[in-house]
Amino acid sequence: TIIQSGFHASKQPTPYIKPEIDVINGDHSGIVIVVLKAILGAVAYKIRYRKSTVLGVISEWIEVDISTVTRCVINNLIPGVSYDFQFASISSAGTSDFCNPITKIVI
Repeated sequence: TIIQSGFHASKQPTPYIKPEIDVINGDHSGIVIVVLKAILGAVAYKIRYRKSTVLGVISEWIEVDISTVTRCVINNLIPGVSYDFQFASISSAGTSDFCNPITKIVI
């Protein structure tokens, strides 16, 4: 058998749970606060954003931070411009896929 050959049974990896995200206006123009729903087992989160329009994406993803907290302030955004935001969770099992982007027009 496989066990007699020196192999050991391993624990099946747990499936990744796609994270949830919300983006709220900051205290001043051009600032947003990204709020993440904590993921069980996550030790950190990768956060990114890009400019977008109803016609499609107009910039590459910009990695903001790898954060151990579930809130991130993003500064220096252009008021009146639409941005997509998303994040992925990092755990001992690896990095999850990025969540579906949420779109916000910055004020």
